[in-house]
Amino acid sequence: MPSSFHRSRLLLALVVAFMGIGSLSFAQQNPTIEEITEAWLNSPHAKKDAEAFTHWDDESTIPSECAFCHSGTGFLDYVGADSSPAGVVDQRTPTGTLVECTTCHHPTASALTDVTFPSGIEMSGLGKSAICMICHQGRESTDSVDASISGADDDLVTTDLRFLNVHYRAAAATLMGGEARGGYQYEGKIYAQRFNHPAPLDSCIGCHDPHTTQAETTNCIACHQGIDQPTAIRTTAGDIDGDGDAGEGIADEITTLHERLASAIRLYAAERAGGPIAYSPGAYPYFFADLD
Repeated sequence: MPSSFHRSRLLLALVVAFMGIGSLSFAQQNPTIEEITEAWLNSPHAKKDAEAFTHWDDESTIPSECAFCHSGTGFLDYVGADSSPAGVVDQRTPTGTLVECTTCHHPTASALTDVTFPSGIEMSGLGKSAICMICHQGRESTDSVDASISGADDDLVTTDLRFLNVHYRAAAATLMGGEARGGYQYEGKIYAQRFNHPAPLDSCIGCHDPHTTQAETTNCIACHQGIDQPTAIRTTAGDIDGDGDAGEGIADEITTLHERLASAIRLYAAERAGGPIAYSPGAYPYFFADLD
């Protein structure tokens, strides 16, 4: 019986033979099958003991609303690769599968170009990035927030509401900006639309190695002269966070805004909810009444 490494190598060889990898940006580097397989084995997509793949082990089945991103089998069901309707997981998805070679290299998955976001907005012409954006788009939107608070008084404390967590790795929603409405957008305000980076760094695999998933930052620093790390990059003028520093990286601007939002939440909780509020990124529903 061949080892898992050699099974992966054989599978990837078949994928490359039938699908081709010439359209992927990393192809110019001419990686060997062994290098590609090793890269995948050390990626988050192959981390079999990660919470993303073990969360439902006690239940033996992954819920359909989670399966299309937390199981290779569920993903192929969702995109219709098993001849079932696309856009829904309608078969039982057992635990124990990863995001494997055939998850992304299946002909049906590779043919994807359009993705529907949680807001209901469909983005088209996404090319190879569509595969990534199926899962890396978040789970909530302006629309879901509006639906949850419809008819409620702004300052009425109620147990009927719960925190809508956008979920993890919502890069596609961030990239699409106001077009996808992944973040909350107030009526009457203008929001930045999709961010179009100059080619060839205008796709998911233009910046991320498709097998390790790591971002390739060398090209960023090569073009953005005068910086020593990607977080120092900014392309907009003006002091966004109002701290008097218009030359800091956009990441620092965002960090300051996060801090101000956290302060505003604490103040609102103390004045309206009657007590402190705490946030824990590893425990649902993430925001809690801080009793101690």
